[in-house]
Amino acid sequence: FILADLRELHRPYPEVVRHGDGVLSVNDAVVRLAGDDVEILRSGGPGIDLIRAGALTVWGSGRDVGELRIPDALVGDPVRC
Repeated sequence: FILADLRELHRPYPEVVRHGDGVLSVNDAVVRLAGDDVEILRSGGPGIDLIRAGALTVWGSGRDVGELRIPDALVGDPVRC
């Protein structure tokens, strides 16, 4: 689980939807794995949802993170979420 802060411990975790073709969404954030590229299709509402979608996309790829090209919005300072 990825939380913005500890206040989210008592909130329901958002649903993760796998759409096929490497597309995954968490609420309004939508990310796709296309070859070696992790692409942000829609950043959505709270930044934490984009981080969740990106992390699940990378994890679900089964590949080493160093093999993928990941946008700065998914690897930057997590405090910005």
